[in-house]
Amino acid sequence: MNSTSAIKESAGLSLEIQSRLSDVDRYNEWIFEQFRPYVGRRVLDVGCAIGNITQYLLDREFVCGIDVVEEFTAEIRKRFADRPNFKAALFDIADPAVTSLASENIDSIISVNVLEHVEDDLQALENINRILKPGGKLLLLVPALQWLYGTMDAADNHYRRYNKRRLRERISASGFSVERVYYMNLIGIVGWFVNGKILKNDLISTTHYSLYNRIVPVISKVESLIHPPIGLSLVAIATKR
Repeated sequence: MNSTSAIKESAGLSLEIQSRLSDVDRYNEWIFEQFRPYVGRRVLDVGCAIGNITQYLLDREFVCGIDVVEEFTAEIRKRFADRPNFKAALFDIADPAVTSLASENIDSIISVNVLEHVEDDLQALENINRILKPGGKLLLLVPALQWLYGTMDAADNHYRRYNKRRLRERISASGFSVERVYYMNLIGIVGWFVNGKILKNDLISTTHYSLYNRIVPVISKVESLIHPPIGLSLVAIATKR
């Protein structure tokens, strides 16, 4: 079974994950703040799901959200139906057909927790490069630290978690100049380890998400002053050469 088939087959679990993530608004805002200074006017959200990050892009001139799961694209179309500058499309970012979006004159591509779902992540990044106009920005967030890989990664069809070196190599090999790669969300490691490695859960409970959302302002403030040496996620900012 390829990555696209596996993701489609587990769409129900993925939808539940995205629904729970929609409630951690402070966490979603924190993620977007990593990218805000770099986002241009014409944006592609790769793996948009139900729009938890897309919602922060809607003040742009043009926003396109793509996903491989039809339920997600249907949901996000309904959610943002009143936005004439938004469109959703069903695409696999690892399929060369997605490069047809180059005609949209995209200057920024954002992708949050998507690359780990793609078996051929280099092909996905090369397709992203072909879509972007010269000098365009690639804005990535991916799960970090392979030793954290556990039941929640497996349940959500993650092929891998990343370290700085692998992420830099993949981005550079696909035609980008890497500007920054850094860890974020140090405290999130604890929750992921306990749930995915000790308790063997498939999902984080809504209670845990709610508790975490309350402390995000404190965590984000601390990490804005001192980037942690490791974290649950890696952020990358790159420019098309």
